Amino acid sequence: MKKLLFVAILLVAVKSISGQVNYKIVYERTVNIHANLPENKKMLKSILPEKSVQMMVSHCNQKKASLKESSSESNKGNAAVSIKGMDGLYFFLFGQNVVRQYVNFDTYDYYVEKSLINILEKTKMSTKKILGYKCKKIIQNENKENEMIIWFTTEIPAYATPLPPIMVKGVILGIESEKFQYIAKSITKDNTAIVVEKQDAMKITEEQLKDLRNEKLEKQEGKKVKIKM
Repeated sequence: MKKLLFVAILLVAVKSISGQVNYKIVYERTVNIHANLPENKKMLKSILPEKSVQMMVSHCNQKKASLKESSSESNKGNAAVSIKGMDGLYFFLFGQNVVRQYVNFDTYDYYVEKSLINILEKTKMSTKKILGYKCKKIIQNENKENEMIIWFTTEIPAYATPLPPIMVKGVILGIESEKFQYIAKSITKDNTAIVVEKQDAMKITEEQLKDLRNEKLEKQEGKKVKIKM
């Protein structure tokens, strides 16, 4: 009897684990280089391409997710452009409501942990389909300069975002703004294990991350970078 009970519990556990479906989402990120230039750099428009395109890949389920730039997907644009904070690998732990950003400096791995910013789902009436999934619309910062439109779906049993730490209770499939855009290009069920790729990374603060970036810039430019307080 005890043996049968043990087998039954084991089968329930296996079923529970197997019921956690993983998804792979490929995003296309388009950065408007000209719109991101500060006023004192506007003269560079004549030598820089207007836009740069980068592919990103997220593996996700309802408990955790990873997000990183894709080296295997083709990228368009002649300039290397990144959005502030968008570099390295991201690992999400939804139960703890945190995201970890992993970066590498001089062969050493570090990570910064941030709380996820869950956007209130005050959705607008309009909806549209992205890759066949019905998406609801959220408008953040309702002014022309900083307005951001977010399209998310609850039809996929997972959580995902291409722009951490912004998050909703669903899967974000599209983000529109004057300076950048994200759009999901494909969604597939996937058996890839969602694990931290850099187990030995050292936890640091955002201030320490800023110092490391400044140090890297100093080495690249061969001179000291002065930060005005």
